[in-house]
This record gives sequence, structure tokens and C-alpha cells, in this order.
Amino acid sequence: MTPDTPVIHSYVYHGPLCWYVSTIERDSSAMVEPPPLRYNETIVWEWDQVARKRGELIYDNGACKGVITQHMAICRYLFERGTMDGFDPT
Repeated sequence: MTPDTPVIHSYVYHGPLCWYVSTIERDSSAMVEPPPLRYNETIVWEWDQVARKRGELIYDNGACKGVITQHMAICRYLFERGTMDGFDPT
């Protein structure tokens, strides 16, 4: 098992709201040969700017290893709309 590797992280602001968007490369739990299959996982949390802590997890999805397009699409979506409602990762 290979340790998770940070790929990119961002803080996205929309008015008074803020989110922490993190993409890491990690091992897949899928049973494949030869293991391990690696992929990028992007996770979004609400971000408390005062306490400088993650809040509620609001989104979690995987993408191909080496790809940050989903991370960038999420950041743009949050920046423009202020919500993950209606986000389509395809």
C-alpha cells in the first residue's frame, strides 16, 4: 500500500462562504490485478475561516490519476454558484 500523496488544494470563496477543496492521489479499494490501482480523489469541506478548520464534508469523488480537471471544475463551480448543488462531475 502506497501512502496518499497530496496533488492540489484550494480555498474557494463566494461572498462570506468558504470551502477547502483537496485532491490527493490514493490507492483504490477495487480488487484489480496488478494492485494497487491509483487514482485522484477530490474532497470538498466547508471551511471555517475564523477557526481555520474543516467543517462539514459536502462532496467526495474520484478521477483518473494525474488529472486535476475535476478539482478545477469544482473550484470554478463553487466560486460562481456558492454551492455544490447540481454539480455534474462528467
